[in-house]
Amino acid sequence: MAGLHIRCNSLPCSPHPLLSAYQEHLRTLKDFEAISSISVSNKLNGLLDLHDCTHELIRLPIKQQALAREYSDKCVDNILKGLWGS
Repeated sequence: MAGLHIRCNSLPCSPHPLLSAYQEHLRTLKDFEAISSISVSNKLNGLLDLHDCTHELIRLPIKQQALAREYSDKCVDNILKGLWGS
């Protein structure tokens, strides 16, 4: 087994376009904080854009799987804590 070499041909994956949009909306809101002349209406619209993008991200199947797995892990942890009295 000493001479065994394994290669991985995986390619770097690019982020989902919604993730890039989310980061841009977040960056815009942070920029708004530094500019006092931005109207409340513009700030609220920016927040709404971020909310909509977040909603779309959560609806992605891969995100739903990750959230379900995290919830499942927490449930198992809570059950184990109850069993072991931790």
